[in-house]
Amino acid sequence: GKKLFRPDAGEFSDICASLNAMSQELKTVIEEHEQERKRLNEILRSIPDALLIIDNKGVVLLSSAATRNFFGDVPLMGRPFIQVLRNSEFFTLLDEVRATRTAGVSEFKLEYPSERYCVVRISPLFQSKDDLTGFVAIFHDITELKKVEQVRKDFVANASHELRTPLNTILGYAEHLNERTRDDELRGSVEAIATGAHALKMVVDDMLTNLTSGAIVPR
Repeated sequence: GKKLFRPDAGEFSDICASLNAMSQELKTVIEEHEQERKRLNEILRSIPDALLIIDNKGVVLLSSAATRNFFGDVPLMGRPFIQVLRNSEFFTLLDEVRATRTAGVSEFKLEYPSERYCVVRISPLFQSKDDLTGFVAIFHDITELKKVEQVRKDFVANASHELRTPLNTILGYAEHLNERTRDDELRGSVEAIATGAHALKMVVDDMLTNLTSGAIVPR
């Protein structure tokens, strides 16, 4: 900006010098603020997950570019987030984080604008040690992981079903032969077949037991 100092300012020279210094400091602060704003915008554009900063009343203060992939191309800034996302699980988690003042994680399905699954982490924001001012919410898309998980479950279920039928048949014939034969050598062979079939059946049962165990995304 232009300087106010003039050599012939006389008694006002000190005031002009102070104003010039203040003007330069203000210019520096504005430039630094603009640089920080540009860096923040670059970060928000590059984050693949939807990131939201929400104040203590639930109003969106800041959002990343990826939020449109989750909530559609709708305005978010300055809006109560409940107008954008009507999901009881999210707001239940938000209430828990507000009450406990510690980060929380939940997994749920979004229905609109398209069906997708996500893991959401909400962290509290503090202006001071005890002054809760808002929240950071990060939505991580796990839709593809869910699809892969479903394919795995379908495969294991189908494979288990296909294996159980012949195994039950083998066990049935083994028991029948064991009851009918009096040949010790043959009976030993039949018992070995039955033992192997039982072991395979246990493996199949374990596959079905583990089908629904564990989480897709580590907490």
